[in-house]
Order: sequence, then C-alpha cells, then structure tokens
Amino acid sequence: METSSHYPMESMDVALKKVVDAARLLEEEEIDVSSSIGRIASRPVYASHPFPPFRASIKDGYAVRCSDCPGELEISCAVRAGNSPLKALPEKTAAYITTGSPVPDGADAVVQVEDTHLFPSQGRTVVQTSRGPIPEVGDIVKFLRAVNPGEDIRPIGCDIESGTVLLEENEEITSVTLGLLSAFNISTVFVTRRPVVALFSTGDELVNFGERADPGQVVDSNRPMLKAMVEQLGAVVLDGKVLRDSQEVLDKRILEIVSTADVVITSGGVSMGSHDLIKPLLERHSSKILFGRLCMKPGKPTTVAIFEGKGRNGRNCIFFGLPGNPVSCNVTSNLFVAPVLLKMQGKKSPGFPRVKCRLEGSAISLDRTRPEYHRVTVRVDENGQYHCASTGQQASSRLLSVRRANALVEVPKGEGTIQPNETVWALLLDLPGHSLFHVS
Repeated sequence: METSSHYPMESMDVALKKVVDAARLLEEEEIDVSSSIGRIASRPVYASHPFPPFRASIKDGYAVRCSDCPGELEISCAVRAGNSPLKALPEKTAAYITTGSPVPDGADAVVQVEDTHLFPSQGRTVVQTSRGPIPEVGDIVKFLRAVNPGEDIRPIGCDIESGTVLLEENEEITSVTLGLLSAFNISTVFVTRRPVVALFSTGDELVNFGERADPGQVVDSNRPMLKAMVEQLGAVVLDGKVLRDSQEVLDKRILEIVSTADVVITSGGVSMGSHDLIKPLLERHSSKILFGRLCMKPGKPTTVAIFEGKGRNGRNCIFFGLPGNPVSCNVTSNLFVAPVLLKMQGKKSPGFPRVKCRLEGSAISLDRTRPEYHRVTVRVDENGQYHCASTGQQASSRLLSVRRANALVEVPKGEGTIQPNETVWALLLDLPGHSLFHVS
C-alpha cells in the first residue's frame, strides 16, 4: 500500500500565484444603492451636475452687495434653506439668509449675523432668540465692517464639478460613497455579483452544530467558521452540512453542487488516511489539480483544483480541499480563499498587507522542514511601529490560538529560534478599529 503522496510539495508563493491567477472577475449586476454597502463597483459613476447646484450661503446672516457695506440697509426679502429667491436682490437692500440657502442674484457676499446689528421696524412683534431678534422684511440692519466679494458664499460646483468621478470602477462602496450617490439622486449602481460558495465538512466523526455528539464524535466547528468568514468577504453561502466518509456520498453531493457554485470548499479528507477521499474525487472528476501538498505549516495537505466550465453560469469552479484541523483550516482559508473571493468581486488589492514587526514576549521556534505561519497579535505603538506577540501553543487542532490573532508571522524554515526584539514579517489579517478587508 502506498504510504507517501505523489503530489510534490508546492511553495507558498507558487501555490498562491496559481490560485489567484485561476480566479476570474464575476459578472456585473445592477442593484439598489440602498443595499450596495460593501459591494465592488463594476462601472464608474460620474456627477451629472455641479454641487452645490446654486450659490449657497455658508453662514446665517445677510446677502448683500459689497459696495453697500459698511452701512445700514433695509431687509427686502428672506431666503431660508429649501426655498429659492423669488427675485434678484433690489438695490441698496439686504436679504436675510440661512445656512445652505441659495444666494439671490445681485448679491456678491454674505455677512454673518455676528457682524451686524438689527433694528426691528416699529410696531411689529419681535420674537427673541438666544442670538437676538429674528429678522423680518422691513427691518433695518447695520453692517459693522467692510465685506469682500464672495465672502461666505459657496460657488456653484465648488464641492463637486459636473463630470467628477463619484465612484471608481473596482472601488468598494462605503457609507460615504452611498451619501455621495444619494446627493445626486442615483438610485442604482452596477456592481460585481457576489461569489456563490458551497461549504462542506467531511468525516464520520463530525456532527452538525446543534446536534448531539456521541462518544468518539465532535461538533463541526470548521463549517460555521468558514461560513462566517466567506459571508464577511461578500460571498453567498450554500451550506452543504457534514458529509460522511463515503465515496458515493461525496461524489453525489459535491458534483451536483459544483454547477451552482463559483467556489466549493471542503474541510477534511485531504490527508493520507484510508478515509481521506477528496483527492481521489478530484483526480477522477476535476479538470486540473493545481497542487495537492503545500510546503507550509499548518496546512500541508491543502488541495486546490479547477472544474473548467462546470461551475455557476458555465464558468470555472475553484475547489478548495482544506485540512480538517481547525487551525489549518482557518490559516489556509485566509491565505488562499480570501484573495480569490476578493479578486472575483473586483477588489483592487485582494492580498494582505505585509509589514515588519518587532517580536515581543516569548521566542518563536523554527521548523527545520517547513516555513510556518505563526499566529500572533499585532499592535501599533504611538510612533507607528508594529509589534507582535505569539498567541501561544500553535498546535493545528488548537483553535484557541487563533481567537486573538490578527496577523500571521512568516517564520522561515531553519533551526533555532526568533528571539524577542528581533524583526519579523507579518501578514495583517485585521487590526482593532481598522478592518483590512470587508465586503458585505
């Protein structure tokens, strides 16, 4: 019986390039702007008109002609936000105006209330506020200083000129973007559709979350973890539940779902045991196996294959056979699945930022045969320097080592240790308050 794999050990760099190169941008769809947060634009959007579309007052005050100030002027009209002046400003008069209101033709400046003194007309009822009496037509205003042309007026298009790009192609739509699009009354936007991802866990020892685990069984943690991750990355999940270690069952369930998915992810069944049936399935049915072993720790048995033209909408379907150990599953999904899903949606930079960190706390031991992706917690000090500390014991079954990890340190293969205060390279998965990728 064969006890060694016929798949060569693929380096991380080569494997990642193969996987990312295999990913293709998905089709576009038109959706309502109100549901577009986190989506990636497939077309640019331009401003259809200047903004503001009229000269707008920056302050509460009076619209005037500069040549009339300083001096005393009668209020000939009042312009409030949401209203348009009925006529041009008459000669030798002022218009009471509120912040954001259109400046009447003829006026070339706005004088803030603080630089004036109001004399209400005789006989009228004066309404007092904390800032003084409310001005009315017929009142006299004394202007206490000279005024410069354009003072406290926002010119037409000063914020956004007509034709300005509001949203670039391949840009993620944020709450600010939504505000911009809404300001121009744009109700729909073209985005790249969400990837459809089918998830399975395999193994006779597994039970679905919520089911009772008998002796010798454990509750599946990989699939809920993967489901949350790929949904955070913007994918639509087809949950295939737990599959038994049966070639007939695996063939039937996996092959029938390939045609509905852009990506299929399984966890477990990719090692060298008699019940590890994913690789044989791929050897029989996939178009191409990109690699079947990785020279990395954790995640050595990770397997990726392509079903050419057999996926959703007749496109290629990328198949990820991830290890069953929870940490290996988490690390390999971050390193390989995440960039693929982001590239499919048009994300500009689908990889993780790579930064230099100073190691704190305990030393990190090197593995003589494989480079390791060591789970760490990264912080940034007041000088912008990155520091990292190990999350502890790194066994591939110990999911607790991932709970506080927001980065993976690239530990080269070799002998000895990396000591505290030495510099290491880390892939940033996330930082508190600074999400590095999020598509929803």
